[in-house]
Amino acid sequence: MKFNKKTFALAGFSALAVLSLASCGGKYQYANYDETGTITIPKDWTAPDSIDVSNIDLSTATDEELYNTFFGTYEDEMNLAKNAATADERYYHYAKAEAYALNEALFIPMTTQGGSFTITRVGIGSAPYALWGTDSDKLKYVGVATELVKAEDRQTMREKLLKEREEAVPYKAYSDGSHTTTYSATAELEKLGYQTTKTYNFADSQFPTTYDIHNTYRAADSTYLCNYYDYLVQYDVAGNIIPSLAESWTVSDDGLTWTFNIRQGVKWVDVNGNENSELTAEDFVYGMQRAHEKGYVDYMFDVLENGEDVIYDEKEFSELGVKAKSKYVLEFKLNAKTDYFLTYLTYNSYAPAKQTYVESNPNYGSSNADILYCGPFICSSSIAESSMDLVKNSKYWDVDNVTIDRAHVTYDEGGNQTQVYERAVAGTYAGTGLNAVTIPLAKKDGNFEKYAYVSDTNATTYIGQFNLNRHNYATKGYEDSTTSPKTAEQSATTAKAILNSNFRRAIVSAFDKYKYNAVSRGEEAALFNLRNTYVPYDYVSLLNDTEGYKAGTEYGYMVLNEMQKLGSLVTNVKDGINSYYNTDLALLYLEKALEETGIDETIYLDYPCAAYLPTQLAAANVIKQTIETALQGKVIVNVIECSNIYAYYYSNYYVDDAKDANYDFDFSNGWGPDYGDPLTYMSTFGPNGDLIKNVGINAHDSTKY
Repeated sequence: MKFNKKTFALAGFSALAVLSLASCGGKYQYANYDETGTITIPKDWTAPDSIDVSNIDLSTATDEELYNTFFGTYEDEMNLAKNAATADERYYHYAKAEAYALNEALFIPMTTQGGSFTITRVGIGSAPYALWGTDSDKLKYVGVATELVKAEDRQTMREKLLKEREEAVPYKAYSDGSHTTTYSATAELEKLGYQTTKTYNFADSQFPTTYDIHNTYRAADSTYLCNYYDYLVQYDVAGNIIPSLAESWTVSDDGLTWTFNIRQGVKWVDVNGNENSELTAEDFVYGMQRAHEKGYVDYMFDVLENGEDVIYDEKEFSELGVKAKSKYVLEFKLNAKTDYFLTYLTYNSYAPAKQTYVESNPNYGSSNADILYCGPFICSSSIAESSMDLVKNSKYWDVDNVTIDRAHVTYDEGGNQTQVYERAVAGTYAGTGLNAVTIPLAKKDGNFEKYAYVSDTNATTYIGQFNLNRHNYATKGYEDSTTSPKTAEQSATTAKAILNSNFRRAIVSAFDKYKYNAVSRGEEAALFNLRNTYVPYDYVSLLNDTEGYKAGTEYGYMVLNEMQKLGSLVTNVKDGINSYYNTDLALLYLEKALEETGIDETIYLDYPCAAYLPTQLAAANVIKQTIETALQGKVIVNVIECSNIYAYYYSNYYVDDAKDANYDFDFSNGWGPDYGDPLTYMSTFGPNGDLIKNVGINAHDSTKY
């Protein structure tokens, strides 16, 4: 099975770990809060026909048959995008593919990260600025004050940083080895009169499950592993791509050959900081070979010469377009000119590895002591469900630009939000997002008015999905809190309903995302992080007039227009809008679904919930209430109250085989982009895409092309 990038878990309060770094001012800062997406139902309007599923027998249907039935049109558009002559044509076909999937309610864009009221000691510009890859999780540039940063001071820092970002040149090959921005979060905090510290304390609900960077696609792992490695290039806090383990690079006139000059003298060190060996060009080749062997992140090699054939094992890895030309020279050959190739290089797939160490250590990657480090930090200790310490790597090639000496991470599921807030105020944690529980506390003690700001949203998209082919009704090992209450007859009725397009549309239209968000985030912040497209609305724009769209047209506008061509009544899909909610429309969709399926009994949907988190349980009950009310009790939502984090995640987020997914519909997964093209999202629902398993279909080779 081939996997794409990092999936993000929704239910856990992993934002505790990254909220301060992510909220540093950027492209997605301000959603369109003042705009509306009101749906008007034309007189005598009738719901469109659903996909014909008369030939589907779930007891015998193959993954290929299910995929071709539901995602065949999606794949057709993706294939047209693959063969497009220009980037603009690619974007157009991606937009058509997404429009089809959204119109069929095959997945449901929900929210993004950020967009919450926040208090923190961390200064703006504390992380590399990149919408893709893993650089934005690096702690290399963190600036931490000893007291909470005032909202007005954050705005001063923001204005200065945004000026630098406006001057950043995407994909430019800076080869002089210097930083391209003079901005420093630490320095700016000190200019504003804050005392800074070399220790960064924060909390997280997800610790790494592996230390093998080539053997994971999950954000819970990559968030930390990226601090233990460097890549060929890196992003600075202004969004410039600058040298890292490659001190310079060149591109051939035809754009097909990229040559990187590896920085000499870079050391691999062990967990104690002792030197092991020197990093060479061959380490990158071997790292990529391991990524290919593991199969989790090797899809990123498709852009290389023979990439797709190597990924699918039609050719040997040695035929992939990467070679160590000498000890310090690495060469890539691409299968086509790819201006955004540098954006590929800051993800796990392209991380180096020392072959002699890996092959001599049978436990490689099993613990923090069983890897070598070439990045800014070493994981000096890691205790499951307790704490983790990252200390500065004194042998790091760029050690002078690492702004903290230590990061201390406390494991915290986030169940006691009052306690989380109190720890943030006291300084045990550097900061925290505020929610419906803690906003009143912050207002009462004056911290809200003085320190609270709205954290920036980013390019991660959380989605909901229906299980089109459910097999599992109890999560193994956690049956006490994950077993479905449905009878066999009820389960059969649910399965029949979920296969119907109009039933899925009814659920999407009945679900009030605003109320769902308000329970956990507070009414004031309930709209801030709503997302209505899978690929963010303005992720890319057309460079030239294309297929009736003018140059400059944003991706999301094309998605909306193509949805309307398919009969959708949605009028706005920008961030910050409750675009799909309309209870009258929900009933019309349901009536058509019941007519098409012949169902005349109540339909029961199982929705797993992280019940150990009070705000998540409350949000799940809002889902239940809004859907049942809108659909007049004809659909009942069974909230499956998972008793702990493992019961929840092994029902959805940690599922690797579609047959193990234990839900009818679910909101547990999100996706963060790997590189600067919509394909990084869209491929996840291709035949071999990582997220296709979340709709009940296992990844498989295409049978259409």
